[in-house]
Amino acid sequence: MTAGAGGPTFSVVIPLYDKAAYIARTLAGVLAQTWADLEVVVVDDGSTDAGPDIVAAIDDPRVRLVRQANAGVSAARNRGIEEARGTWIAFLDADDEWLPEKLERHHALHAAHPDARWSCSAFVERVPEGGRLRRAGDRLVRYADTGVLDDALEAMGDGLNVHTVTVVAHRDCLVPACRFPVGLSRGEDKEVWVKLACAHPRVGYVGEAVAVYHVAVDSGLTRTAAKEADLRFLEMWGRIRAFGADLAPARRAALDRYLRTFLRARILQYWSELQAPAALLRHPTVTELFSRRGRAALRVASGWPAPARKAVVVTSTALGLA
Repeated sequence: MTAGAGGPTFSVVIPLYDKAAYIARTLAGVLAQTWADLEVVVVDDGSTDAGPDIVAAIDDPRVRLVRQANAGVSAARNRGIEEARGTWIAFLDADDEWLPEKLERHHALHAAHPDARWSCSAFVERVPEGGRLRRAGDRLVRYADTGVLDDALEAMGDGLNVHTVTVVAHRDCLVPACRFPVGLSRGEDKEVWVKLACAHPRVGYVGEAVAVYHVAVDSGLTRTAAKEADLRFLEMWGRIRAFGADLAPARRAALDRYLRTFLRARILQYWSELQAPAALLRHPTVTELFSRRGRAALRVASGWPAPARKAVVVTSTALGLA
């Protein structure tokens, strides 16, 4: 990952797998940015549809298509980081979109606060018609006004939602230890953002909703790896705690609190989706994060139909029990 002389301000990394229906919309939003000094690195992760052809047909020298055999979303993002030539690297998925002023707002923020080496923003969560457990429409996800948060870990524990569609990071922050864990299909992005929060506490925040996350669009790169009971996402518990081992005691405690809350919610979500969740409930991380009584209740409910288990998760989240 070496920036060439005269490289662009921003490299936008987009992993692509079977998103032909959405990639043109996503790229249109990037190419309409009011800050035009950018490149777009689209990494085709072995798509089986016409998505790569749509990208290749775009007549704009700022768009680069990189092809690789299917290796998953983390490998695709990491390949994009390696290919990037810009000073700042921004992340976007192939079915989400940005408002035109997205990169301009981040550039202004970092120019005013050069000590902030990464940033995120408010965003709109968009749910289409037809969902059973989510009401259709737009929901604003916003944490603060535009500025710099002194401790990203504390902010994340307080409710800051660092979503991949919103993140911009200086290329020097994305060292190998802060790359996306290959092989994971759940929480792979969150692991990177938590590690960045450990290594670079001051995070910029754009208080305007300059990104749109489309909730119900199937995640193609994730879907290929989510068909089986893959418990590898639970390994992030140990990896992140090891990464943050040298933090000051107060920050390490904040990291532990956040990880417990995040992983408990993810475990409940995964439990609600699995046809046979017994192996999940036996995992050492689950044993550490849930009480004996809580695990017993989940074992009893494991025999319920998936929609009933999902309703339990929704209710637990709403009550703050997840």
